[in-house]
Amino acid sequence: MMKMVGGSHKYAHECHLDEFLKQAEEYQKLDEDDLNQLYKFLIYNGGNNVFLSHPFPVDRVHYLKYWANSDEYQNIRAGNYKTSQKSETVTVDKNEEAENLRKQIEELQQEIERIKNQGNNQG
Repeated sequence: MMKMVGGSHKYAHECHLDEFLKQAEEYQKLDEDDLNQLYKFLIYNGGNNVFLSHPFPVDRVHYLKYWANSDEYQNIRAGNYKTSQKSETVTVDKNEEAENLRKQIEELQQEIERIKNQGNNQG
């Protein structure tokens, strides 16, 4: 999330998760003020004729943290969840699949060599 809001490899050493999490909490505190709630609503719902498809990253990290600490998520991690009763499995012959991939890679390598040689012959 930090990279999405402007972090990069160049500045990664300056990004601090704890500070980003603090920003997320402070952003949530804005909801305590009715006017800020209205601003957020308008931003997310097209108040400026632009609808956001996703919450701001600082808002998303808040919800991710909330989900990660939830009992529901902990139950899923522990394996306590319903699974489908349908048994629609697909049998894959791994040897056949690997052979097909090997052939495709070989064909790709041949094509790359052909293009290289074509360029060398023209130059």
